[in-house]
Amino acid sequence: MSEAELHVLRARLLGGIRNKAARGELHRGLPVGLVRGDADGEVLLHPDESVQAAIHAVFDRFAEFGSARRVWLWFRSQGLRFPLHSNSLVDLRWVVPTYTKIHQVLTNPFYAGVYVYGRTQQTCYLDAGGRIRKRIRQRDREQWPVFIRDHHAGYIDWNTFEANQKRLAQNIRPRPHHSGGCRERRRSTPARPRRMRTLRSAPGRTL
Repeated sequence: MSEAELHVLRARLLGGIRNKAARGELHRGLPVGLVRGDADGEVLLHPDESVQAAIHAVFDRFAEFGSARRVWLWFRSQGLRFPLHSNSLVDLRWVVPTYTKIHQVLTNPFYAGVYVYGRTQQTCYLDAGGRIRKRIRQRDREQWPVFIRDHHAGYIDWNTFEANQKRLAQNIRPRPHHSGGCRERRRSTPARPRRMRTLRSAPGRTL
């Protein structure tokens, strides 16, 4: 196959991917707490109530604390575990939550019922040695190619998501050598962690 034919084939494949994304039907990987439905592009809340309770707890505690770090410390002080899944895992696992995971939940628009595609952009460049390198950068929200509100049921609404992003932006960014979490204006000392446990919602109780 010639280079020209390969170029045409790649363009067609890319066009098909973009068209599917524009319909909100392209799902390369959903965040924990959301699962695919039977219909094309259908996204549902995870059927496990324990998983739902863990995600709700992140947003509820952030509404109370206004700090991703304090939410993370709260999970640790309460001895709570957090659900984890990936494309390489068949079953869901419960692990000790990291600050990064808590922050990812708070900044992922899928949890607000929004379908997005193209939040990042990959570019190639030549380094000082003449080698081709790839760079991935975050696009501004106005530059996202696909943005579909009310695409599926979420854990919060879009207005709450936007308010959360503004509150997060007011936090001090973590320094590179602080791997345990970010330093924010409001500091708190975590209580001694108790034995880790899975978060489960009691009947009639809102976490």
